[in-house]
Amino acid sequence: DLEADRSSMNGMIHMFGSTEPQLIITDKNPAGEVLPIPVIMVIVSKQPPPSTLGIKSVQRAEEDFVPMEAMKMGWYPILPTNMSSMRFSKKMKQSGAGNVFGLKCERRRAGLKNMAVEDVKKYDYVLPYILFPDRKNADEQEQDTSVNVMLELPGLSKPLVFEYDWEMDEMDEFVEEKCKEEELDAKEFTEPMKKGIQEQVAATKAKYKAEREAIQKRIDDMNPEQRESLKTMKIIKFYPKNEKPDVSALKTKYINRYYRHAHEVR
Repeated sequence: DLEADRSSMNGMIHMFGSTEPQLIITDKNPAGEVLPIPVIMVIVSKQPPPSTLGIKSVQRAEEDFVPMEAMKMGWYPILPTNMSSMRFSKKMKQSGAGNVFGLKCERRRAGLKNMAVEDVKKYDYVLPYILFPDRKNADEQEQDTSVNVMLELPGLSKPLVFEYDWEMDEMDEFVEEKCKEEELDAKEFTEPMKKGIQEQVAATKAKYKAEREAIQKRIDDMNPEQRESLKTMKIIKFYPKNEKPDVSALKTKYINRYYRHAHEVR
């Protein structure tokens, strides 16, 4: 019971929605069709979750973090529709029901027409952001060790594009194989290729280091109450209860790249 969870920690409830594309067998299409399944995440915590958004996609090289208000989004109180604001205010004080908030976007669809395409596209990839201090080490261990390399070398009509993993690939062997694959003169291109790979690996490692330092700063800036709220936070993920289509076998605890996994799925 959500209210029991909230009351037990004297906390509040925040909710945000999403959809999950799933292959569903329906009466109309027995072979299955991909449908967006709506899900709702419910956060029970002592303090509000961050009012921050993360923007990242395969097409975007960089990951951006912006305040919700920059996207005209925010945590808004969820008010019962059958109450006037005055009656609701009184009830909030009596029962604590006013501690329920939902993530809402105030941007009007008509306003999107006046925005740059790049800014409109951000809404396709925006996710609620959160940082759990106790997951920091695990996140660092999962960090990607590959880099997408693009080298423009003298004498070549087009750039070389490939992926290099500094943990898995041995430099000399990799460059030797790449020269054979591209039918390049090893004497001419081995050293320039090594230098180009090393520069891009160094740049990627420097970027990761800066990201780790930024994350550590955000953790260091947290006060004890914020840390305690994140530590005791409970996240519940809700799926539709309808029998058709049946999604019971498709439920998963995964939420997004920041919140990771729910504690419970219903």
